[in-house]
Parts: sequence; C-alpha cells; structure tokens
Amino acid sequence: MKVKEEMDSLKRALQDASRERDKAVQDLARLKQHLLDKVTIYWYLYFSCIFFVVLVRQGKVLCGPLLYLYYLRTSYLQHLYV
Repeated sequence: MKVKEEMDSLKRALQDASRERDKAVQDLARLKQHLLDKVTIYWYLYFSCIFFVVLVRQGKVLCGPLLYLYYLRTSYLQHLYV
C-alpha cells in the first residue's frame, strides 16, 4: 500500500513538472516572437529613415523630414495595434 501511494505521488510530481515545462516552453516561444517583432519594427524604421535620407539627397522628396518622421511614428503605432 505504501509503495502504491509513493508511486501515485511520483506520478503527480512528474505531471506537475511536465506542465511547468510546457508552460515555460510556451512562454519562451512567446518571448522569441515578441523580440522578433521588435527587431523587425526597428529595422523597418531604420531602413525607412535611410531610404528617406537617400531620397532627400536626390531631391525626390516633396515633404519635409518632420512630416516623414511623423508618418513613420504613425505607421509604427498602427503596427502595434493591428
């Protein structure tokens, strides 16, 4: 009887540990996706600014830099809430 109780206790401990591991794996996947999203947004903004600077130097941009930066900020905020 004592051995059966001990086995049941070990089974429950193993199930608890397995659930905690699965939760940790899900949290890690969520964190990786969050970081990937942040890096993607950063590089999008970075290359958009570089592209804008190139267009300004070539004289192909009709709007001022502040207006373009407002556009970038707005598109970034829209990306956050989509």
